[in-house]
Amino acid sequence: HVDCQEWAKVVPGGSLSDAMNRAPSYSIKRILESGVTASNTCGKINAEAKPGELIIFERPPTFWERLRE
Repeated sequence: HVDCQEWAKVVPGGSLSDAMNRAPSYSIKRILESGVTASNTCGKINAEAKPGELIIFERPPTFWERLRE
């Protein structure tokens, strides 16, 4: 699957592994205290994380993304 976050976009001439190297980090303390919801650039669905939850949105890879791997 492909993450639905701005950092996960494959730039022209780049690869999926290059995009993964730009992955954000999440504070364990913040996740445990209030929860964290990552951005969703694939759609309009929103969710609110509860304390101890990390919500990350993803989608299946497109045909062309699968060919690049």
